[in-house]
Amino acid sequence: MKIPEDIFGYLEDYADGVLSQDGYDAIVAWFYASDENAQQFAEWFVWQAQLRDSERLANMQEVFSREGLLDSVGQGPHTGLNRRRSSLHKANNPRYWAISAIVACLLLIATGVAWYARTSSNPGDVQIAAAPAQAEAQAPRAEEDSVVAYVGRLTNCVWQANERNEGDQLAVGSQVQLDSGRAELVFGQGARVSLRGPCRLQIEDENTFRLNFGDVSVEASFGFKVITPSGVVIDLGTAFGVSVDDAGDSEVHVFEGEVAFQPTGPGDMQKKSIVLSKDQACRYSVAGVTLDQFQANEAKFAWRRRDVLSANEVPALPIRNNLVLWLAADRFVETDDQQRVECWRDLLVDTNNYPEDALQPAAEYRPYLTQKGINGHPSVRFGGNGNFLLTPPLYTTDEQTAFVVCTLNAAEPHFQQVLNYNGPPQRITGPQGGTINPAVFQIFLDNNNDDGRFNVKGHLFSGFTDNRQQSIVSEAIASDRVNLMQPVVICFRHSHKEGRMTLFVDGDKAASESSEHHIAITSRKIIGRHPIFNNQDGIFHGDVGELLIFNRALPDEEVAQVSDYLMQRFDLGSPE
Repeated sequence: MKIPEDIFGYLEDYADGVLSQDGYDAIVAWFYASDENAQQFAEWFVWQAQLRDSERLANMQEVFSREGLLDSVGQGPHTGLNRRRSSLHKANNPRYWAISAIVACLLLIATGVAWYARTSSNPGDVQIAAAPAQAEAQAPRAEEDSVVAYVGRLTNCVWQANERNEGDQLAVGSQVQLDSGRAELVFGQGARVSLRGPCRLQIEDENTFRLNFGDVSVEASFGFKVITPSGVVIDLGTAFGVSVDDAGDSEVHVFEGEVAFQPTGPGDMQKKSIVLSKDQACRYSVAGVTLDQFQANEAKFAWRRRDVLSANEVPALPIRNNLVLWLAADRFVETDDQQRVECWRDLLVDTNNYPEDALQPAAEYRPYLTQKGINGHPSVRFGGNGNFLLTPPLYTTDEQTAFVVCTLNAAEPHFQQVLNYNGPPQRITGPQGGTINPAVFQIFLDNNNDDGRFNVKGHLFSGFTDNRQQSIVSEAIASDRVNLMQPVVICFRHSHKEGRMTLFVDGDKAASESSEHHIAITSRKIIGRHPIFNNQDGIFHGDVGELLIFNRALPDEEVAQVSDYLMQRFDLGSPE
């Protein structure tokens, strides 16, 4: 937020219930000066709603009752607020949505409802299904609402207590006590927290943790909170570091974007907050004596940088822009003593520097690593009673391209899922049907003719009609079918901008259909089975040699380049 210093001071007075008439007039004049100002005011209010408790904000309703600032909000009065209609604020006006956001916050605060700014990562009016029965040991179940984060990649970790493993679930109240090493936590909405030992923190909710001691680095979206003994840090869409020493004193360093820091004085008395931008930092004593602002020292958090792989450690993938997941079975697959896959490491390169390792902590559901899989190359072999792997919550966009090199090893079941973007907790419709938005992006093979030959399908599932009589789907289906033990390179591309989804098989365009669906979501991606079905339907019985996900709709020429790379890697020739 780029709010002028004088206006920001008045807003702080307003939040504290001591706004003067001059200050009020200045806010009103600034608010109506531009649509950008209106948007910044809405963002500021959301930040305050996250930062302060309901009691501190209760007086805001009284302040807002003054005529002028929120004199009208569209179509009629709102309970508890004196409002009149006005033709000045329409739904297509940015000021309208800004004011509406403020009123929504006020109404929630007035009724004591905890508010959380959800984005498109969890849209739509859908219910959450429990994980498949086979996945109880490893997947976060929907009824376990307190599970809000997962343990990500660990490096040389020594734990003080409660040893953690990659893929472990973290519920509200979970303590993380790291003596040495580096650990990453991934929150359900996609926020990533890196911590370096010694460090002690506690999970508060899906959007908050309490840092008691140590250093952390946070990459998150708007509204994520870090509570320290001397204040609260609110993320305004950024990357930042927080350090707490033995005395409870806090330092905040901003690397990108902006954060707000709300100091807490003696007796938890809240003081006026400050906004820090890129390359700024502040230090605050738990005793509340001084608040120092200074230049951010990124070197203090140099440990947060992830080591990317060198050119000789990764295959020669020709296209890497917007690559968000790269799994190659001949690189960094970790197995137990029975060659079952515990972790399939995401290959970190310069354009893919977030580790989205695919995990399976539950031994009975681990796929196998075979050194003689697809055309004699290392591959991960799925099947059994539902072996599968799960990524952490991974943000994927409406513009999407996914590649998978696979081969089918069994003719049953008829429907075999390779990749699905609806990992636990799954989004499903209610018993009477309904829609899911965004739609579920998936790749599978289907033996509709019951002859042992399978259609390759790129599929978008968006719910059921009334009474669940019919699925609401859009799909691109390859007319040429594949046989058992036939290696294939599948590419499914979706572009909401172009209104089209396209399926490629072995580099050739196999099908193209129109699509008006949104698919952007933060979700866990599941590899090797359907996430909902509890029977054998949807289990993939076959090998996967490589899997790539791009947050971009690759043009045809780039699809051809990546397909050619994959076909040469697995000795499949070249696309025609």
